[in-house]
Amino acid sequence: MLRLTPAAPGDTINISPGIYITGVTLNKAVSLVGAGVGATYLQGLPGQRVMTVTAAMTASTQIAQMNIQGGVAGSGMGGGIYLTATASPLLQNLTVALNSAAMGGGIFANSAITLNNVTVSNNTATNGSGGGVSALSNAVASNSVFQNNTVITGGYGGGLYAVAAFTGDSVSFINNVNTSPGPYGDGGGAIVFGSLSLNGGQFIQNRTTIVKHYGGGGGLSAYSTASISGTQFLSNTSADSGFDLGCDEYLPQAMRVLLPLLMR
Repeated sequence: MLRLTPAAPGDTINISPGIYITGVTLNKAVSLVGAGVGATYLQGLPGQRVMTVTAAMTASTQIAQMNIQGGVAGSGMGGGIYLTATASPLLQNLTVALNSAAMGGGIFANSAITLNNVTVSNNTATNGSGGGVSALSNAVASNSVFQNNTVITGGYGGGLYAVAAFTGDSVSFINNVNTSPGPYGDGGGAIVFGSLSLNGGQFIQNRTTIVKHYGGGGGLSAYSTASISGTQFLSNTSADSGFDLGCDEYLPQAMRVLLPLLMR
């Protein structure tokens, strides 16, 4: 069992190697630091989310060096991690895997979110957006991977659903899928409604699967201004339009790719 030593805001709690079947609520601005990915595992109790973060915090507080896996939020949000509106810790050197929720299978963030060297893989949104991550505020990711995440129905963004701005530096989206029918289903790899900035990284073998006769973006759907430099789009597929890169056909002037893309 994981036992967290009582701590004051600003402290760091170090978690030894091991597999801890637990549910954690962070209600103070303390950092949680494991012994490394592949050494420290926080695994959800049956039918429960792994971690809920309710304390107001910034990126000076971190959740780092561990695996967060096996959480189930059911009809709720954020199977692995749920961040309330004022909780914006730095998520660093993590693997968030094998979690499920209605929305934000791996991570659900009401707050601004920053990911550095994070792998988000094999998570599922069962009835909403963001198979890997659902972000309602600005999102930043660097040196991170979104892989094998799924939206089953009722949502957008197999790997990532970003309502506000998304900035990605060397971020890979690989083999994510959106199978949503009806008015949803856009963004196999990611969908971004705010401004988009990508530097490097890749979108590979992401897909949407339902024919709707509009929308698409097997790799990426972008609905606002975009700056994309040196990002590879390879073998993404869509049941509709925009195999690799799609934009909002209703607002065509909103999508501006400012730097050349390396397509296919």
